[in-house]
Amino acid sequence: MAFDYTFSNTSAITVVAANGSSSVTLLAANANRKAFSFYNDSTAVVYVYAGTSTPASSTNFWLKMDANGGFYESTLPVYKGAFNAIWNSASVSSMMVTDFR
Repeated sequence: MAFDYTFSNTSAITVVAANGSSSVTLLAANANRKAFSFYNDSTAVVYVYAGTSTPASSTNFWLKMDANGGFYESTLPVYKGAFNAIWNSASVSSMMVTDFR
């Protein structure tokens, strides 16, 4: 498998807000994605699911991120599909998402 090691010169930073007890889209699929990062800027744990076939939940997740600064940065090969997430609390919660293209 060949990896794309080309440096990204374009990025998009988005703040995604929690939607109560519903799963939300963190990052849409992007065939041009070189890397991505998630920063949990909330007081609640967040569950991230890679894909859109089912919503994220506390029992259906790919990544569990700690509250107050949980961070994840992609590795190679970079997943180019969509991500969705749900927080374990209905408090004011958000995630800072960076998509490098």
